[in-house]
Amino acid sequence: MTSLCGWSQNLVSAEYYWDNDPGIGNATSLNVGTPGTTINESFTISTNGLSHGEHLLCIRTMNDQGEWSTIESKAVHIHKYTSAEYFWDEDPGTGNGNSLVLNSNNAEITTNFNISTVNIREGWHTLFTRVRGLADTWSVAQPYAVFIENKIVAAEYFWNYDPGVANGTALDVGSPSSDITFTDDVTTVGLDTTQDIHYLVGRTMAQNGAWSVFLDTLINLGPVSVEDFVFADMHNNLFPNPASGLTTLSLFSVYSKNISITMENISGETVQQVFKGIVSGRKDIQLDVSPLSAGIYVMHYVMDNQHWTTKLIVQ
Repeated sequence: MTSLCGWSQNLVSAEYYWDNDPGIGNATSLNVGTPGTTINESFTISTNGLSHGEHLLCIRTMNDQGEWSTIESKAVHIHKYTSAEYFWDEDPGTGNGNSLVLNSNNAEITTNFNISTVNIREGWHTLFTRVRGLADTWSVAQPYAVFIENKIVAAEYFWNYDPGVANGTALDVGSPSSDITFTDDVTTVGLDTTQDIHYLVGRTMAQNGAWSVFLDTLINLGPVSVEDFVFADMHNNLFPNPASGLTTLSLFSVYSKNISITMENISGETVQQVFKGIVSGRKDIQLDVSPLSAGIYVMHYVMDNQHWTTKLIVQ
């Protein structure tokens, strides 16, 4: 970039060249706009074809009498670029950003890049780019304010067990949006109809390819209501409760969890170890409470140094 200011009867033309004078009128012309006795203009000067290092930029103007001015020259250091990179928000260190492929190593480069927004959360962010020259010297990072709008472009659901990302049953999202209300019919075909309790899980995918956290809920297909207790993303419920014979402890977590469960009496004494291990998806544990005396028992859960209890009534 350069600017010039000239005075004449009327300045009507200008031209520039690098290093060697090609002769008056034979250099690269510059559009000075409206002629005037005083003109201030800004120009973009091409550096294509110039070698790395010091060069001399020369500019002259012509008035409406056809008279050329003396030459105004400026020393310019030209950097030849060998590579480029970008990063979001925080600098990982020079050379550690995401690589960008240059279409040439000229001092002047015009290239369109596809910048990944995968895993970039919605909102305002700063995109930085920088280039490296022949002397292995990096430029300062150029910042650009960018608003990321991660509209929902896909969605799916599954029952009880995760089939893997993008392997669930697709939901119609319609036009991509940041806020979508689903009205799809959810099929129960293939569910074990001998069980009343099932866990319905949904998730969405944004424009950046990132999937959302799980949205899960207990669905009771039976005639009797079931109380769903959720703690630390773990569903746990007993059905039937009260119980006199067999009852089922149903556990569900979309994330793999290591949990220990004991049954205790109201005095805090352990009656039995109910379960100890990993829960990923749904796990049903059948308990025979018929040998137990009637009364109130406590199910004690321990997971990730967190403790909670639920009540079991034995009739």
